[in-house]
Amino acid sequence: RAHGVLMAQAFCTVRSSVVLPGGRQRVVRMRGVLPPVLGAGEACTARLEPESGEGPISLLLSEHPGCIVLSELNRTSGEVVLASSMVLAHADRSGHRTTLLTTSHELRRAAGTGLVEVGGVQMW
Repeated sequence: RAHGVLMAQAFCTVRSSVVLPGGRQRVVRMRGVLPPVLGAGEACTARLEPESGEGPISLLLSEHPGCIVLSELNRTSGEVVLASSMVLAHADRSGHRTTLLTTSHELRRAAGTGLVEVGGVQMW
């Protein structure tokens, strides 16, 4: 899975692509309005919807100091189905951060109890 995040003017666009088993690629573009800039160190959250207007997922994107948190929401139930974080790490000799670390947790309802549990973890 690959994510691209573009923040320009008052809008945020996220492009996400994944190659599925069998080699087929799925690409989704989400777009939303960025809220006004908050004070230094405060989180900023935007809700993004599919540019096509179709699809079962909305996206909450929250920017925190040093980290972006993405929550994929089921548009019907409002439940979080995938929670991801992206962190720039590994500074080179000039002080530039050179590595984007991404971790995602697939969430689901447990059979019998209905409690939310981690159904899978992806890291890259």
